[in-house]
Amino acid sequence: MAKLKTWLLQRLWSAGENDPLSKVIEEQTEALQRYRETDRKSQQVHARLKGQLKAAKHQTSAYKREASEQRKENRQLQAELAALRSIIKSHQRILPKRGGEGSGENHEKLLAPKHHSRNERKAWSHWMRLGVLHQHPPRPFATPGPPRKPVAPASPTISIVTPSYQQAPFLEASLKSVIDQNYPKLEYIVMDGGSQDGSAEIIRQHAPHLVYWQSQKDGGHSAALIDGFSRSTGEIMAWLNSDDLYLPGVLAYVADYFRKHPEVDAVYGHRVLINEVGHEVGRWFLPPHDGTMLLWSDYIPQETWFWRRRIYEKCGGLDTTMRFSMDWDLLLRMQRAGAVFHRLPEFLGAFRVHEAQKSQAIINDVGAQDNALLRQRELGIHFHEADLQRRSTAFQLRALRTMRFWQLGIHSVRL
Repeated sequence: MAKLKTWLLQRLWSAGENDPLSKVIEEQTEALQRYRETDRKSQQVHARLKGQLKAAKHQTSAYKREASEQRKENRQLQAELAALRSIIKSHQRILPKRGGEGSGENHEKLLAPKHHSRNERKAWSHWMRLGVLHQHPPRPFATPGPPRKPVAPASPTISIVTPSYQQAPFLEASLKSVIDQNYPKLEYIVMDGGSQDGSAEIIRQHAPHLVYWQSQKDGGHSAALIDGFSRSTGEIMAWLNSDDLYLPGVLAYVADYFRKHPEVDAVYGHRVLINEVGHEVGRWFLPPHDGTMLLWSDYIPQETWFWRRRIYEKCGGLDTTMRFSMDWDLLLRMQRAGAVFHRLPEFLGAFRVHEAQKSQAIINDVGAQDNALLRQRELGIHFHEADLQRRSTAFQLRALRTMRFWQLGIHSVRL
């Protein structure tokens, strides 16, 4: 057998390339090599596809987890939205059908409460009702301004900002109510939002009395105020809307009080209500300051409110997210920051009631949301409509007593 195998090998070797068997073996060898190369490439493709499939499965799992988390977050947001809608709905019943800055309550509902107690009838049957802007037929406006005070050398600088947009019919009266104060340490800034009704021309006429003014598109009421205040330096700050008025002698009176009472951070006073042509249609007599009542209702007339720069900076200034209740929000944050408030026993400003005013236009929707959020922030679950009605009635009774003392000439009395 070994000899046969040796003979075959010698025969193959001697046959060379012309031998048929040799050619068959060579062809089979090449075919085997091609098969192995194809198998190697197939395994590579298989491995690559397997890796891609594994990555796709991981990606799918990640997408499923992300979708699950998103559904969970959506459910949480829907629950929070439902809770917020419930809060707003509970507050809408007590929001005004007609109101204004410094008034956040539907006191018309209290004119005919469900339970007619003696105190409720006594509080809400009088013509002078806090929160109501049309209290009697129009009559000539007899200015009940504060007593005139001399301007001392140590009197503080007062910075006033007037935001305005499309208020040309009332703008000049508002500007003159500030300029005609003739207060020597006044920084007056007017921020117009790009009005197209001739407001810029009115402002330009009074430019010599202004430290800065502009008429261009801005980010809204709060943004305009923040921009204006950032350009001011006065120790005492305030803003006057372009349809409201300061009463004569107010700046000197307020400056004198702040100079004599360095511990006080903010002051405000009584309000006169006027219509489009400047006739009086009502008055608000404010009792002495009540910090607890401020948590429940914004009763402070914005156009009579002045404060020190130190408390404004301490509480962080105005909030641009508030479109209606930016004044109440700032008041609450000042109070939380430890501000000392004092209600001055005089009429300081006039609030104009007219159809086009911003507060009338947005109070039913934006005002409802702002006020609901502020009450939720300050009172939380402790807010109840019945408590608000009870507190509003007690506060209205104090306001009536304040009015009667004022009519007797007794302006400063602790109730």
